[in-house]
Amino acid sequence: MNVYGLCEYCPPNTYSIRKYESECTNCKPKTICEGGEIISIDPGYWRTHNLSDIVVECYNLKENCLGGPGNTSLELCYEGHIGALCEECDLEA
Repeated sequence: MNVYGLCEYCPPNTYSIRKYESECTNCKPKTICEGGEIISIDPGYWRTHNLSDIVVECYNLKENCLGGPGNTSLELCYEGHIGALCEECDLEA
């Protein structure tokens, strides 16, 4: 936030999970920060949702974790897999 109290967009290589927080945070390892609140995670890694900046390695089934800017396990996991670290089968896929 600038001195006048106006909201500013976080620049590339930084992020703010909630759009209008006052401070931008430097991008963490295994992520790509496009600016603002968008965090893309590397393939082989997972996070619970788009409001979390905690990134976890998919150590058992690394190939099931697609990475990217998704915000649910349906967007972050290989087709047919859901849940934590993309380790559960989605029988409806």
